[in-house]
Amino acid sequence: MAHALQAALPGSTVHGREGRAEGADATFADTAGHLRALFGQGKPIVGICAAGILLRALAPLLADKTAEPPVVAVSADGLFAVPLIGGHRGANTLARAVAETLGGTAALTTAGDGLLGFALDDPPPGWRVGDNRREAGKRVAAALLARTPVRLAVEAGDPAWLVQTGARFAAQSGADFTNEGPLAVRITDQIARGDANTFVLHPPTLALGAGCERGAAPNELIALAETTLAKAGLAAASVACVVSTEAKMDEPAVHALAAHFRVPARFFAPDRLEKETPRLARPSAEVFRTVGSHGVAEAAGIGPGDPASRTPEATRILREATDVVGYSLYLDLAADVIAGKRRHDSQLAEEETRARLALDLAAEGRAVALVASGDPGVYALATLVFELLERAGESPRASNEAPLSGCEADPRWAKVEVIVVPGVSAMQAAAARLGAPLGHDFCAISLSDL
Repeated sequence: MAHALQAALPGSTVHGREGRAEGADATFADTAGHLRALFGQGKPIVGICAAGILLRALAPLLADKTAEPPVVAVSADGLFAVPLIGGHRGANTLARAVAETLGGTAALTTAGDGLLGFALDDPPPGWRVGDNRREAGKRVAAALLARTPVRLAVEAGDPAWLVQTGARFAAQSGADFTNEGPLAVRITDQIARGDANTFVLHPPTLALGAGCERGAAPNELIALAETTLAKAGLAAASVACVVSTEAKMDEPAVHALAAHFRVPARFFAPDRLEKETPRLARPSAEVFRTVGSHGVAEAAGIGPGDPASRTPEATRILREATDVVGYSLYLDLAADVIAGKRRHDSQLAEEETRARLALDLAAEGRAVALVASGDPGVYALATLVFELLERAGESPRASNEAPLSGCEADPRWAKVEVIVVPGVSAMQAAAARLGAPLGHDFCAISLSDL
C-alpha cells in the first residue's frame, strides 16, 4: 500500500519499522521519535496506522497551525484517509489523493470542505492566498455558512473551481456568490492587500520571461524581477512559471529565480523563440548573435492562453480522468483540476510519443485525458491519435502517405473509445481580442512543416 501511494505522490519516500516492513526506503526503531523528527523538518506525513499513534506522537509539537506540515492517517485496509493536522495546508488534498489511489474515502472534517465543498485558504495548486488570509477568510467562510451571499470580484484567471463548488453548496443551503455586498472574494493578479472584509486570491496567470549574462548573481536577477513586477503593479504570487531560452537551462540564476517564486522553469529552443520576433517591442541583433533569437525574456514570456477559455466540458473530462498526458507546462496550467491524478509529462516535439502513451494507458482500462492547447482537432493531437488508430485497424494507407515514425501500432488501440472535446483555438481567442474578423468566410492555413 505504501509503494502504491509512493507512485501516486511524486517525491515521497516509504518509511518502515525495523523488522516489520521490508523494501522500505528508510527504516526506524523508535516510531514516536521518528515521527517527531519528520514533523520537525516540515515533512508531510501519511501514516498507515491508527490515528491515535500519530496524534500521541505529535501532540507535544503542535503550536502553530499556519506553519505545521500536513499529517494524514490511513486505515490498514485503505478504506479511509483522515486528515489529522493541517487540513488547509495540504492534508485535505493529500487525503483526497490517497483515497483516489486506494479506492477509499477521504474523511474531511474541516467546515469549509465538509459544508462548502471548498476551502478559501487552501486553493488549487498554483493559486496563492493574499496577506490577510486568516481574518478575512474566516469572515467570508462564516458568511457563506450562515447563508449570506458574498461578492465575487474576478479580475484575472478562471475561478471555475470556486464558482462550481459554491454553486453546489448554494443548491443545498441558499448561500452563493453575488455581485454586491460588504464581504468579498477578490481574484486578481495585481498587487492587492485585502482588508477585514475582502479575501484576496492570486491566480497563476503570469509567465515571467528571464534572460541574464552567464554567471549572473541569483540575488540580482531576483531583485530585478521583483522590482519589475512591482513597477507594473503585478503580484509576485501570480507568477505561474519562469521561462527562458535553452541556452540558460544550466544557468543557476534562472533556476534560483524559479525557486524563489516556487514555480517551474521552462526553456524554449532559439528557433522557436525566433518565430516570435514580429511581435517583439525591442528585437536585438546582439541577442541574436549570442543565442540565436532576437529576444529571450519577451519572446519566451508569451505563454499559453487564458485559463478562462477552458470549456466546462474539458474541465469535466479532466476531473473524471485517472491519468493525464501532455506537455508539462499545459499540465501545470490545468493543475487546479488534475490534482491527485497520475501525471505523464513530456516535452515539446514529443507529440507521437505522447499520443502513443495515452492510447497504451487507455488500452489498460484507464480514463485518460490527452491535453493539448487550443482545440485538439485544429492542427493538434486529435488528428495524430486517429492516424495511430487507423494503423491499429490495419486500414490501407495511400502510397504517398509516409508513416509517422515507423513504429508499429498496438492492436489493443482499436478497442479504445476516443472522445474529442472541442476547445477554443488561438485564432478564435485572437479574433475575439480584435473584434469579429472571422465573422464572414475565412480559411485557416497551417504554416507548419510537419
